[in-house]
Amino acid sequence: MTEPLLVANHLSKTFDGGGLFRKRPGVRAVQDVSVKIHAGEAFGLVGESGCGKSTLARLLLRLLEPSAGTVHFNGVEITALRGDGLRSHRRMMQMVFQDPYASLNPRMSIHGILSEPLRAHAIPRAEWPARMMQMLDQVGLPQSILGRYPHELSGGQRQRVGIARALIVEPALIIADEPVAALDVSVQAQVLNLLLDLRKRLKLTLVFIAHDLPVVQYISDRVGVMLLGHLVEVADREALYREPLHPYTRMLLAAAPTLHAPVPGQPRRSVVPQGELPSPASPPPGCPFQSRCPLVQPACRRTMPDLIDVADGRTVACHAAKPGA
Repeated sequence: MTEPLLVANHLSKTFDGGGLFRKRPGVRAVQDVSVKIHAGEAFGLVGESGCGKSTLARLLLRLLEPSAGTVHFNGVEITALRGDGLRSHRRMMQMVFQDPYASLNPRMSIHGILSEPLRAHAIPRAEWPARMMQMLDQVGLPQSILGRYPHELSGGQRQRVGIARALIVEPALIIADEPVAALDVSVQAQVLNLLLDLRKRLKLTLVFIAHDLPVVQYISDRVGVMLLGHLVEVADREALYREPLHPYTRMLLAAAPTLHAPVPGQPRRSVVPQGELPSPASPPPGCPFQSRCPLVQPACRRTMPDLIDVADGRTVACHAAKPGA
């Protein structure tokens, strides 16, 4: 395994609850998350909607300021950078957003959209045409598209433009926040294969965020599972899908759709959750999965378990989880 390219240490983010006369409690979107992402790997991040995946992605890129914790990129603490120092590091970390309909400025042509990051990072103007032509070729778009506007493109073409915009400044890290969720099923496979091809060809490090577990399994080397702001399991893709240790991970995998019909006489792999999902504004003490967990113990109601190494670099935050159980 290569050296970590991106390291988050005890990262937390609480959004102010607001309120004019009576202050509401803040929403704890990310709570004490520590993770290492190695150069050249594809790291998948999964979890239910609202679990904090997108907030964590923005914290890693410092699009949001953390309430606590630090982020190191290539050995440099980017949470302490300001001005030109931060701008130079942001060139090496780019993001592909979920909604290609909202992430592209409808008033700008594709030429303007692709030239914007080149201008922001002071790329010499003489290099712009060659970079644009090369980037369009790599994402499978014709050069004639430069004079068109986002509303003239299909959803798949818009997302390819979003990918081209992220890659045109030659970053080392791409964070893709549910990049296929807003696309038709027929287009999703094309975009996923494009990301895999670009990762291999350009030697990119990829953080891929989704709630679709089969998609994450297809594209990732390692997978992290988020639950209500906490990172509760991190494992190699094969190990996680073969033997999930955390009950929440088992629940997510059991709920994932499958194309295979059940084998007659073989019991279905299922974990039926009980209880209600806690509010991120007022989470219970202890493990946030306690109200739905079939393995809940008294300790689960008192303390949030630490993310500990259980075997071969595999980590899990659960009082009851054990390999082979």
